[in-house]
Amino acid sequence: MKKMNKKGFTIVELVIVIAVIAILASVLIPTFSGIIEKAKASNALSTAKNAYTSLLIADDDADISVADKVDYYVLIDGYYFSIDDGKLEDLGKTDPAGVTLNETSTNDEDYEKITNPTDVDDDVKIYKYTAAVATP
Repeated sequence: MKKMNKKGFTIVELVIVIAVIAILASVLIPTFSGIIEKAKASNALSTAKNAYTSLLIADDDADISVADKVDYYVLIDGYYFSIDDGKLEDLGKTDPAGVTLNETSTNDEDYEKITNPTDVDDDVKIYKYTAAVATP
């Protein structure tokens, strides 16, 4: 009897390899998506810390007075951060009390507009910050 030369894979072998790849993908894809989410959160936290550090340096260098008891809520890449009494707190993706911080500019004057959509009176509170060097 003549032996046949086997060239290639059988259907069973291919199905087994595809099944193993599918099982590995189903396990690894959620793992990698969690890593990406953590990297985004870490990047946003780093950006918030840098912004806060810059504020402190400007305060020390230029003798700019900053209110002692002011809450700041900042949204960076979908993550909320609170700066309260000199401490930076990561609030995650939870919107703190419906507060949104938008930086805009009007008439060449920079200001930050803070609105609270849960406010009953539907008031819009606008805070304008001006950096100035203290004179002795």
